[in-house]
Amino acid sequence: MSLKLLVVGQLPPPVHGSNVMTELFVQSLRNLGHTVILVEKILSLHLDEVGKISVAKFFRIFAVALNLGRQILAGKPRLCFYFITATPIAFCIDAFFLLLIRALGIDYVLYFHGRGISELGTNSGILLRLIVNKTLSRAFGGIVLGEALKADINRFIPDEQILVLHNAIPDIDVQKYSTKPNSSGCIRILFLSNLVATKGPMEFVRMAAKIVQVCKNVRFTLAGRVISEAFFKSIQEYIQNNHLANFFEIPGPLYGKEKEKSFRENDIFVFPTYYERECSPLVNIEAMQWGLPVISSPIGVIPEVVKNGVNGFIVDPKNLEELADKVLQLIKDNNLRKTMGESSRKLYENCHTISAYEAKLAQAVNFFNQSKTQHN
Repeated sequence: MSLKLLVVGQLPPPVHGSNVMTELFVQSLRNLGHTVILVEKILSLHLDEVGKISVAKFFRIFAVALNLGRQILAGKPRLCFYFITATPIAFCIDAFFLLLIRALGIDYVLYFHGRGISELGTNSGILLRLIVNKTLSRAFGGIVLGEALKADINRFIPDEQILVLHNAIPDIDVQKYSTKPNSSGCIRILFLSNLVATKGPMEFVRMAAKIVQVCKNVRFTLAGRVISEAFFKSIQEYIQNNHLANFFEIPGPLYGKEKEKSFRENDIFVFPTYYERECSPLVNIEAMQWGLPVISSPIGVIPEVVKNGVNGFIVDPKNLEELADKVLQLIKDNNLRKTMGESSRKLYENCHTISAYEAKLAQAVNFFNQSKTQHN
């Protein structure tokens, strides 16, 4: 059945997980035959604006509200799927838009791409707690990125109205990942993310210092966009002071073919994130797609994606000894590295391809549509 559906979110740019998944969500709904009315929450034009207040944002809020009202009145959608944010200011803006959607008679399903809703609804001031409780309790249902995130919203939305939809990314040419053009003979280890402290780049560098004490046949790539020059300088100083320069490449941000080349040339992916709202980082899935074993953190739904002992290891990102030990296991054991890399690829194919995503999305839309029919 083809439905007319309202989607409220933001497409890239800026490029980050939620925006990328909004784009995929919209395209997948269209692939499934639904008519999509897209209203973009264009409040941050650049990553530097995310989480900040400005006069320009207030004008953008009213522009979005006007567009939202027009689209609902003209299109009369069956349901709204709303990409909601868990930070206080952004949530209040979302609550304003959702109040308007509800006032115009449209039921909304909330799509959660971050953690922290439960904390927002319990540890905030009275007014914000009230806004959170009212906004979420009026939701028709919720979509989360993994089973572990259901607990974050169970207080507000019943479990039977919460569905899991794992993140996904477009596939690559399988032949590209099966043969690695590594002529140096060194084991290559990759970190790729924005170079902010909570994503773990310094932990990656400190881990490298421990590894080179016992193994010289290794090279590290620290890739990503510099957000803070002061923090980046501290990374560079650590590398110099610990005589690691000959072991490191720091290429900056990688996109498109350059990013593909880096995944293809590396043997192990390490992402020791401790970002407080980390849920299901796409970069881990990208590494799995390229057949890399992944070492990452016990945060959000990462342990549902990176299965400890199967396609990699889950390690406390602050435990540098264990982090280095797991990487060394993979460096020294070619069979383990190969087996875990193959498991990564298989898990990607089973759970994180576009076709897998669209199959689960079709079930979700059908579920919420039937629930609405029964509710009415």
